[in-house]
Amino acid sequence: MNVPIYILVFNIIVFHFSRKNRSVWKKTFGSKKLFKLREGFCKVCGEDRYELLDAHRIVEGSKGGKYDVNNCVCLCTSCHRLQHAGTIKILGWVHSTKGNLLHYIDKNGEEQFS
Repeated sequence: MNVPIYILVFNIIVFHFSRKNRSVWKKTFGSKKLFKLREGFCKVCGEDRYELLDAHRIVEGSKGGKYDVNNCVCLCTSCHRLQHAGTIKILGWVHSTKGNLLHYIDKNGEEQFS
């Protein structure tokens, strides 16, 4: 039987292999579900219940933003609503000696890095 094998590489890139020829025949980015599993918690409030997590695009889709690791942040449904209402502002990722940190303005108007 020729059943595809799915392998998770670099946390969200999925390679599909065929048992028949053992070669890569398709490369795709993982789904939003894989992204939520990889991130595991809301980057603003720390909520970690999977069913409450969303993948939010920093640059919105209508402006060419894609669902990829450089343009997405994991938010809970509450923080996601606050972001779209303008109460909090996700500014993007910044590189630091501690790794990539999310740069945002919280609901009190204070600049945060997490």
